[in-house]
Amino acid sequence: MTICDETAYCVYLAERVLSVVPLLEKEIPGVRGGGDIEHIHRMRVASRRIRVALGLLDGCLGVRELRRMRRSVRGVTRALGAARDADVQIAFLTSYAAQLPAGGSSDPIADRPADGRESVVGSVNGSAILSFPPPGSVSRTGIRCLLLRLVQEREALQPGVIRALDHLERSAALTRITERLRHRMERWRREAGSMACARTILSVARRTVALRIDELVALAPALSDPGRRTEHHAMRIAAKRLRYTIEAFAPLFEDGLRTELKAVKDLQEVLGELHDCDVWIDRLPRFLEEERARALAYFGNEGLYPRIEPGVIALYEDRRTERVRIHGKALSAWRWLERGRFPERLLERFPLPEKRTEA
Repeated sequence: MTICDETAYCVYLAERVLSVVPLLEKEIPGVRGGGDIEHIHRMRVASRRIRVALGLLDGCLGVRELRRMRRSVRGVTRALGAARDADVQIAFLTSYAAQLPAGGSSDPIADRPADGRESVVGSVNGSAILSFPPPGSVSRTGIRCLLLRLVQEREALQPGVIRALDHLERSAALTRITERLRHRMERWRREAGSMACARTILSVARRTVALRIDELVALAPALSDPGRRTEHHAMRIAAKRLRYTIEAFAPLFEDGLRTELKAVKDLQEVLGELHDCDVWIDRLPRFLEEERARALAYFGNEGLYPRIEPGVIALYEDRRTERVRIHGKALSAWRWLERGRFPERLLERFPLPEKRTEA
């Protein structure tokens, strides 16, 4: 790569970082307020875009300098990530609860049918599952309890989010990143004179895009096996990294790579839905164990636990069923991309470096 190639590439990515920093800063007041959950979502996305663009600047900036820049943003991304996950779970559970039939008792936690009969319908992690018939009456008590715990967890996360924002502002990390990149851009432009065209930048970017595509394709065979959950999660992350990478260069295309970005985003989202099911499937048995232990510690017996269990088990089975459906949807989405040679066609959008001849 010549100096001109490298400089054009570095200046372009530095400009991308500088364009996203204000979008992140704009969301800080809303995140502090803790009201609209979309503030956290938008700020988290902006922080990821900054980190991806900074990562693509490898070779443009010193290793230590680049590491410091990325680390200063990473803390915010992580703090926002936990809060965002809790927000998504609360939103889902609220929607799920709204669809449940209301209990017949005035007692907000007494949804047990009048005949009081109990039957064992299965097990979770070896523990017997009790269900209160009739089948059409699903207990809301467990869902209310679970929602309460999620809200408590989310409230406990907010101070960490505030601390991360405080640290970000006190450290003036975004200001330092902005000033440093602007200074380096002036130097790069002096070294290269006039900037190379978009084709030159994209030919340099091709290597990174190829790497991200390879990461995704290498994990794809695991999608055929519904039990390989770890690889499914890794594939979601690979799709996300590919999406943010091509987003960084999309402005250089007349069509903005809209079709390609939509395809990757759709795949990432369906893999995200699959992961969400896995999170619930893992969490719910633990929640029941914790609630039983809490009841025993507080009451000396199971207390309200028998009223909590049926609704949580119903949700557990619902998520297991939904995972089967989403897995089929994800597998179909990937096979559709494969049939259309999507990985190859995406890479073809990024030109090969032009061959240079000696004068």
